[in-house]
Amino acid sequence: MPPKHVVRNLPWQVVLQATYAFRRLAFAREPEAVTHLAVEAMDPDDLRKLLLSRGLVKGDLASYYYYGEEVNMVRGLYKDDEYEWYQYHVRGFDEENGMRLRPHTELYWRVYPKEHIQLVNVDVEEGIELTKAALDDGGFDYEVVPGEGSSTDVTQAVQ
Repeated sequence: MPPKHVVRNLPWQVVLQATYAFRRLAFAREPEAVTHLAVEAMDPDDLRKLLLSRGLVKGDLASYYYYGEEVNMVRGLYKDDEYEWYQYHVRGFDEENGMRLRPHTELYWRVYPKEHIQLVNVDVEEGIELTKAALDDGGFDYEVVPGEGSSTDVTQAVQ
């Protein structure tokens, strides 16, 4: 990247990084014990590359930060129902032998902020299935690890 481009964009990068740092301080919480995927021999960079190849991008600045979270990526998702606007959301946590992934689909928060926070139409199973397809295509070994209660128990779902 040309130095002129770096210098010109430096103020925006500082603002962006400061916003992410504030998010980690003000909106941090412990991860819930929900159904997740344990992926062997994967690191955060592997996960980012895999998810980027599936159209996911870095999660929104307004998203909660979960302690230990290394990856937070989303992509828009259309569903033919009364809401239509959803997002496929994957959070990744670096573990000793790989990554722990917490995928789900949910209402898109910018269109349905109240319903998003109320966990309306959160679907952990659909997120698991979308992520399993990506992991299979990428040649990664994984295991589905049930959380406390059922994987569709939205009272334990993730945001």
